[in-house]
Amino acid sequence: MGSDVSVDRDALAGLILAATADAASMIFPGTADYLADELLAAGYRKPRTIVTADGLEALPNGAVILSEQGGVWERQEGQAGSLSWVEATQGRGSPQPSDEIALPATVIHLPEA
Repeated sequence: MGSDVSVDRDALAGLILAATADAASMIFPGTADYLADELLAAGYRKPRTIVTADGLEALPNGAVILSEQGGVWERQEGQAGSLSWVEATQGRGSPQPSDEIALPATVIHLPEA
């Protein structure tokens, strides 16, 4: 497992233990670790949050985000080869600069490398 996955695993195990601390049938720390491993193996990853326009600009072509106001935006390559954001919920609308997208935004899709 990579270091990010190890951190995610430890955080998940901690959340599982905290969530079950008041339960009548408590679980053991080893069980929490096991459950965290299973969740990660099933594909769970904590959503990435973007808080700056520079963070938005660093995302690749094909990335999709959910803005703070609920808009869904897709990063697309324009005719001149430049990347811009198009609001996916409005069909293929006009490109928008990243400073017009309400932040923070949650990354909901990153294209395969």
